[in-house]
Amino acid sequence: MALTKNSLLRRLQDALSAEEWDAIEHDEALPISRFNRDILLGSRHADPPGEDPLPKDAVSGLYTVLLDFLKEHMKDQPKAWKWVIISCLYLTFIAERPMHPIHIVGIQISAENGDTIYRCPLRSGKEDTPCHYCVCRSL
Repeated sequence: MALTKNSLLRRLQDALSAEEWDAIEHDEALPISRFNRDILLGSRHADPPGEDPLPKDAVSGLYTVLLDFLKEHMKDQPKAWKWVIISCLYLTFIAERPMHPIHIVGIQISAENGDTIYRCPLRSGKEDTPCHYCVCRSL
């Protein structure tokens, strides 16, 4: 059976226990950025995104690339990895938004034919990076 947006959203929501959801909402000492905290809380109550199938192996591909990235760049903060991964999977495949805060990275937003287009000045063309999966286009 193909993975759909609805089934992925349910998996992401179910990946967190009631205690973790409570901590995200109330524990300011939790090792999570404000950006990822807001994304996770928004994903908890997101409207069902529909049964659109997701590209084969895309979710597991992004998961693997993120895990490799975090092992290299956040090796001293493994407790934060879960929050980053769930946020990025949600943003990429459900919300269809950039994985970074738009204002911090300098992502430009425009509309083309009724679609929102994101252009990122940091986008990498390499397939073994999270950028490969991001909704952003190159600037």
